Order: sequence, then C-alpha cells, then structure tokens
Amino acid sequence: MDKKQSIILVLLSFSLYISLGLPDSLIGSGWPVIRQDFHFSLELISVITTVQLLFSLLSNALYIKVSTKVSEGSVIFLSMFSILISLFLMLFASNGIIFLISIPFLGLGQGAIDVAVNTIVARRFSEKIMNFVHAFYGLGVTLSSIFEAISIRYTSTFRLAILLVLILHSIILIFFMTKRATFTEHGEVDKKKKKSKLKFTLANWLFPVFYFLYAIEQIFSIYMASFLVFQHFDAAFSALITGIFWFSLMCGRIISGFLLDYLESEKFILILLFISFIGTLLMWFSPLFSAILIGGGFSGLYPTIMTLAHRYFNIEKANRIVALNVTAAGLGMFVMPLLFSALIASFNLLIFPWLFEIFFILLAITGIFMLRLNVKEV
Repeated sequence: MDKKQSIILVLLSFSLYISLGLPDSLIGSGWPVIRQDFHFSLELISVITTVQLLFSLLSNALYIKVSTKVSEGSVIFLSMFSILISLFLMLFASNGIIFLISIPFLGLGQGAIDVAVNTIVARRFSEKIMNFVHAFYGLGVTLSSIFEAISIRYTSTFRLAILLVLILHSIILIFFMTKRATFTEHGEVDKKKKKSKLKFTLANWLFPVFYFLYAIEQIFSIYMASFLVFQHFDAAFSALITGIFWFSLMCGRIISGFLLDYLESEKFILILLFISFIGTLLMWFSPLFSAILIGGGFSGLYPTIMTLAHRYFNIEKANRIVALNVTAAGLGMFVMPLLFSALIASFNLLIFPWLFEIFFILLAITGIFMLRLNVKEV
C-alpha cells in the first residue's frame, strides 16, 4: 500500500469511528425526553442498551465468517446502511414500538464496523494510530451529546438530534463509498497454526475481570443525565454533562498517546485510577468536574491495559488474554445495565452515584492487584 492509500485509509478509519460513536449517546443523553414522548419507564433504557449490545455481539460473531467470503468494504457498507435504517426509524417513529424496532438495526451495524475497523487498523498501522482512531469514537459520541442538548433546549424533543446525526452519518457513508476500493482485502483466518495448551494463573484472570468491571464507563453515560434530572437539574444541562464526559474521554485518549512516551504504563494506569476516583467523589457535588475527571481518568485505561498482555506474555498467551478481555468487556456491558436497572428500580436514582462508587472501587482494586501479581514471562 502506497503513502496516499495509507492516508486515505487512516482518514476513512477516523470517519468510520466518528460514525460509530454518533448514535451511542443519543439514547442515554436524550432519555429523559425520549421516555416522556413514548411513555417508557426509566428502567427500560437498560433493556434497550442490552438488546443493542446483544445484536452488536451477534454482528461481531458473524463478521468472522462473513469477512472470509466478502470484502471488508462490503461488510462496512452493509453495517453503515443498517445504522442508517435505525436512524430513519428513530426519526420518524410515531410510537414506542417503532422506536424499539430501530435498536436491533443499530446494534448489528455498530458491531461489525467496530471489529472491521479494529482489525484493519491493527493489521496495517501503529498502536498510536489505533489510539487516535478510538479517540475519534469519542468525538462522535461528544457530537451526538451536543446535538441532543441543542435539540432539547430549542425544540423540547430528541428528533432534531437524530436528524443531525443522520445527516452526518450520510456524509460519512458517501465519503466511504467514494473510497470503498481501499477496503478490498478479505479477512484472514489462520487455520494451520496449532494451538498449544496455555496455563493461566489466578493473576492472569484479573485482566478479563478488570474489563468486565470497566463496563461502568457505559453506565455513567446511560444514567448520569437521568440522575441529574431527578436532582432537578435542567434536562439540556444534564444531556450536556454526558457530552462533556465523552469529550473528556476523547481528549484523554489523544493525550494518553503522547504521555505514554514519557511514563511507564503501570504508573500511568495508577494515575488514571486516582483521577477517576476523585471524579467519582465529585458526582454528588460538581457534575461538571466529575464528568471531566471520570472521562479523563477512564480514557487511557482500556487501550493501555490491553497492550500490557503483549509486554508480559508470549504472543499466543497475550492474544488469548486480549480475546478474553474483549469478551469480558462485552459481557460486562450486557450484565451491568441489567444490574443497575434492577437496583435503581428497587430504590430510586439517588442510589446511582453510590453504586457507581462501589463498582469503581472494585475496578480499582482489581487493577492494582492485576499490576502487582502479574509478572513478565517474556
């Protein structure tokens, strides 16, 4: 691949991850208004998030087989078209049933784009480019949160935000179609390589446990806006707080990419955990600074810890741990919304920051023991 094609592929990857992030904050930040329009219960958002995740995981699984038969460009096009269908259904939904029908289309589209772009970038570019790609996901989520805040402020509904996201998604789809030839390779599956029997210690399993608990990142974006409205904050301000959280996450990943040139990964992870802890304490007193610190603190945890496996273990074991990490993260995103939904339904939204604090402490303890107990084997 020549330099021009590489630049085009990087730009496409950035734009695709913006597109991937655009719908992710629409439902969470706009939920106070969406549930009023369709007379949904507060807890239904966890069910919606779970259904979206299940279809996303299904899409991930299907990608492995489909990508060996058709080009990655075709997979991405079909995925983006699926998201387009979802956005149209949301925009023109006249009742709650039509809105709910849009969710599986959204999950199917996002899941395949996620795994396809990650596979392509990991195969062709450096880790720094990978970090920047994930930062552009945060840009997409931030934009949709801002769109939602504007929509609620000036129209008292969520539909303007859906329309703006739909327009931007369509522009990215058109850009992708003009450069689709860049994605001409088929997925590769190594069927010849024999798998040796790997031994996992209890300390090794702390990696996937950490990623399971890391799912509380998504919980913050799902429930923080509703918690603030419950506390009598303005709905538009509450939606904006969600946007600020994702903006901090995005900026933090860009900054992390540069800081890791000067800091050891282990020390950097501990610093991020401390910043996040301060942010969780501020949830009761300062939503703005809480969102900034939690977003900034969480930003570098996911990508930085993911790379530790390749520093600690041989390639085969590292690949297995990374696969377990991704699976555990998906499982956490499935379980956590259901758990938080059940607990909040049993009490009320005032319990949300307490629950978040408890699960963050579990996350931090797991991370600290993970760094202390795992020793380098290579």
